[in-house]
Amino acid sequence: CEYAEEAMTVTDDGGVMSVDCKLGAPSLSVSCSDSADLSRCEENGGALDTSAALNGLEIWTRVVQAPGTPHGLTCEQVSDEQNEANGGGQMEVNCDGKGVCREVRQCIISCANAIAHGAASAKSASLSPIGSCGAETWSACGYTCSQTKVDSVLMNDGKCHEEKSLEVTRPCHVQACGRSDPCRVPFVLHAIIKVRGAVASRWTKHAEEIFAEAFAGTMNNGRRPTQLVFEPGDVVVLNASPWRASDDTIFGTSSLEGEDEELGMQLVVEISLFNPNAELPPLKGSGNNNN
Repeated sequence: CEYAEEAMTVTDDGGVMSVDCKLGAPSLSVSCSDSADLSRCEENGGALDTSAALNGLEIWTRVVQAPGTPHGLTCEQVSDEQNEANGGGQMEVNCDGKGVCREVRQCIISCANAIAHGAASAKSASLSPIGSCGAETWSACGYTCSQTKVDSVLMNDGKCHEEKSLEVTRPCHVQACGRSDPCRVPFVLHAIIKVRGAVASRWTKHAEEIFAEAFAGTMNNGRRPTQLVFEPGDVVVLNASPWRASDDTIFGTSSLEGEDEELGMQLVVEISLFNPNAELPPLKGSGNNNN
């Protein structure tokens, strides 16, 4: 399978397509008190010096909402620019290519605060959830054909905290992965699926995830893992709209004897059929956005 690679990043007028990476809001994965070395609070005599200052690290997790194009800013560059614009201090950022970036910041905490946080954590009383940080959705499907779902909860310290144990990664072949290599994704199908009695206005991203799981499971029923037609990460719902009686006739409302009754909901679904035997080319150039 061969194709003109340059054609994938050229606009209709012959220019270069340049789109920057887009990152979601940060969630705290490791706090300053969690990373601080409490043993440094002990004086030579064994007593605690609660006024001493400890160096630590804060690790923040950000979901990649869109990886951008190879000629745009990478996710690391976007993170650095936003940190500088917000007056942030020294920071290191690393994006794993699976839809998640980790921002590591240096911090200082007193022994008194670190010990208090540590003792409270041991009693499971330091933090309690007070709200949601938004819907739990998958990251964008990047050029590595992987995406990650990060679950975070708003705690009473006013910060969103990542639930690390609930982080999940899965394969996908849509969005950037599906566009970057037509040899890897040779076919993209579109289907209209109608659901009688469903209400389109109640459709959410969570409902889309449930649908993708059920749709892929139904199509792969009875197949071996090596014979799957597609997986949940290969399904995207492009549109959810009311299904009306006039939608079932080419003559529209003029052919109806009564009202244009709303029968349910119709989904426009895009499915990527990938080639598991495709030889994946390496990402070339430091400017490539591989997240």
